[in-house]
Amino acid sequence: MAKTLKDKKDDWPIWLQPKVFAYNTTAQASTKYSPFELIHTITPRTPLDVELVEPAAKLRNNDWATKTYEIAKEMRDEARENQKAAAKSQEKQYNKGRKPTEIRVGDYVRLFDPTAEAKEPVKLRNQYIGPFRVRGKKGKMFKLEDLRGAKLKRLYNQRRLKVVNDEVVNKETQEEKKDDDAVATSTGGEV
Repeated sequence: MAKTLKDKKDDWPIWLQPKVFAYNTTAQASTKYSPFELIHTITPRTPLDVELVEPAAKLRNNDWATKTYEIAKEMRDEARENQKAAAKSQEKQYNKGRKPTEIRVGDYVRLFDPTAEAKEPVKLRNQYIGPFRVRGKKGKMFKLEDLRGAKLKRLYNQRRLKVVNDEVVNKETQEEKKDDDAVATSTGGEV
């Protein structure tokens, strides 16, 4: 819509209906059918169409309804299969080159905490806290400790953890040491 209007932003009501019609009558990549076809079971006719579709009036009402139902069922079944194939293709592309994350004892991780930095709007919020070091494992549950060695009391599920690069952890610990040193200097050696 933005490309169509460019400098004529006030003309959007004129272009809205043709754009919606174009979207609804264009075959979607995943289903291979247009939304219009899936709902109405026929290809929409436009002023440019020159083909004549067999008129429904020639068929008896019962035959027309049966034929329409059969067409709709075939189209929707095929659309469902096309969508499954598209989902598999998208999944394959998404997972290309991706290795499953395995968390081991000694790795550094961040912990998902939806309440972290709650003063920020949800979309801007960093919902991972840490880093923490993995100190033990029981199935898919992990025992954690902070970088100073203080043990967290609970076990955490693997789904709530995200592996952190060692370089990031080293950088953060150096920054923490600088902050501690600055506080120690300003308080006369007490931290």
